[in-house]
Amino acid sequence: MEEKISGKILEKIKREKIIPDPKWKFLAKDYLVWIAFMVSIFVGGIAIGSMAFVLTNSDWDIYPRIGEDFSQYLVMSLPFFWIIALIGVSFLSFYNYSHTKKGYRTNPYIIVVSSIALSLALGLLFYQIGLSEKVERNLSRSIPYYQRSADYRIKIWNQPEQGLVAGRIVQIRNKDDFKIECFDGNIWMIKGENILWRPRAVSEEGAQVKVLGEAEDVRRYIFHAKEVRPWIGEMRKNPIINERMDRDEFREER
Repeated sequence: MEEKISGKILEKIKREKIIPDPKWKFLAKDYLVWIAFMVSIFVGGIAIGSMAFVLTNSDWDIYPRIGEDFSQYLVMSLPFFWIIALIGVSFLSFYNYSHTKKGYRTNPYIIVVSSIALSLALGLLFYQIGLSEKVERNLSRSIPYYQRSADYRIKIWNQPEQGLVAGRIVQIRNKDDFKIECFDGNIWMIKGENILWRPRAVSEEGAQVKVLGEAEDVRRYIFHAKEVRPWIGEMRKNPIINERMDRDEFREER
C-alpha cells in the first residue's frame, strides 16, 4: 500500500516536473518568523511600559475635587490605545511562534502567556529607564486619540475654583513664588509655603506644570499652592482659543 502511494507521488513529481525548494528558503522563512515574533514582543513591551506610565500619571487622587462622572474620567484616563495594541501583538506573537519550525507542537496558552510575560518584563524596563515617557510625549503630538485626551485634561486642570490650575511657568522667583500662563491665556500668581514639588516637576521658566491648592483671589488671579506636578505630554492651548487666534490672524492678513 505504502509502495503504491510513494509510486504515485514520484509519478506526479516527474509528470509535473516539481522541483523542491532549496534549504535556504526554509531557513530564511524560519528566521523571518522569529524576527517577527521578537518584534511583536518588543512592541508589546512598549505597550505595557506606556500603560504603566499612563496609569501612574493619571492623577486618580484629584477625582473627588472635580465632580466629574467617574465613568467618563475612567474612560478618558485608561490607555485603551495600548490595551488594544497589546491584544494585537499578543495575537501576532502567537501566530508567528506557531509558524516556527517546532512552534506547532507548543500549547497555544503557553505561547500567549510567555509572550505577555516577556513583554511585561520588557515594558517594566522601558518604564524604569524613561523610554515610556518619551513615547507618550511624542505620540501626544501626532495621534488624535492622545490629543482628545489632552483636551480633556486641559478641561480638568483649568478649574481654579476647584483648586486645580495648570500651564507654563513664565516667571519664577523661587519654588514658593512663581507665575504660570494657563490654557485660557490668564497669568496666575502662584504662592505658597514649602510647596511640594513632585519628581520630574521642573522649577524653571518654560516648564509645564499642574498645581494643586486653593484659589485665593480669582479676580486678581492669585493661587495658593500646596503641590506642583509635571504636565505629561505635549501641552497645547485650549482649542477654542487657538481657533479664535487663527481667525484673528486671517483677518490681519486680509
